[in-house]
Amino acid sequence: MTSAAAEPSMSRPWGRGLWISAALLLAMLIAAEAALRTSFVFERLPMPRPYYTYDVTRRVHYLTELERVHGPIDVLFVGSSAVRAGFKPPQFDKAVKAAGGGRVLSFNGGLSKMYPGTARLYLAHVWLEQTKPRFVLHGIRPNELVSGSSGSFLKNGAIESLWLERAPLAMLEARLLGASKLLQYRGTLNMSLERWSADKPLHAARERGEMGTDSRGYGREKTPLRITRKRHSRRLWLYRKMPNAKQYERGLAVLEAMRAECERHGVQYVLVHLPEHPDRYAREQGGMLWQDYQARVHTWAAAHHVPFIDVTHGDFHRFGADELYSDYHHLSLRGAERLSELVAKDFAKLLSEPR
Repeated sequence: MTSAAAEPSMSRPWGRGLWISAALLLAMLIAAEAALRTSFVFERLPMPRPYYTYDVTRRVHYLTELERVHGPIDVLFVGSSAVRAGFKPPQFDKAVKAAGGGRVLSFNGGLSKMYPGTARLYLAHVWLEQTKPRFVLHGIRPNELVSGSSGSFLKNGAIESLWLERAPLAMLEARLLGASKLLQYRGTLNMSLERWSADKPLHAARERGEMGTDSRGYGREKTPLRITRKRHSRRLWLYRKMPNAKQYERGLAVLEAMRAECERHGVQYVLVHLPEHPDRYAREQGGMLWQDYQARVHTWAAAHHVPFIDVTHGDFHRFGADELYSDYHHLSLRGAERLSELVAKDFAKLLSEPR
């Protein structure tokens, strides 16, 4: 009887020790998670790549640091590499203020291959999880709106490949991976040892395959158009297909999904036409496609009460000087400065209108 009565008291120290160990482990994990979120650690360890490209990791870090120092952003640019090369946030912010729109803080979230189908996924699962801007400015052009790209390149990303599965458990795993720096940095120790043994810096200024941007997300295209022409670049293709009644159905449906996603978050969705060099429309098909694109986008935007900013005002020659371009759809530095200023002026007018 004595031993039976003593048994519960003997188990208490063991149970207490288990709880203490669990609490210590949890505290260590929380501390490690917090440390991995700091700039100090980010700038010293190899950068993780949970997404299809290192560009996303660095851009999310830049956005976090911008908001930590200056507070929430007002404007987020989203879209393809043409957006990344087309908008300089400091230039845009300055021009908005000069046009009477007041102080705004903007960030460029344009990424390679982010046509509407994939831009929608990033808007929902990355950008609007990271920040709550007042406005999302989505850059589009005819080719992107027609494209039926399924985003197969997203299979190269640990997180995006889970989005593509669409299963509830996969989406939960993607959410956890996107939220946890500890999970994202898995495998970093091996990379650190490899670089250390090769006498290389642990943190690279630019990782392999990464497209460089500044801290506000703008990525400058350095090759002038005259050189791109001499090289006969594949980026100088022309519009060749005739327009048809169904070619924008899929793209416009995606725009509606993006508009609805913004509305759920209390964000104003705005479309912005991305100018292309007039030579892209040189063939008869190009001119016809331009007219069809303009009519359909204006009709859709009016029907859904979505502002549409187009600095060409329906004339693709209006933003057509060679010095504004690096190729037929990526702008040069001068082109980005010019587009940022012109869009800012129209955006400032939008700010003065009742929402």
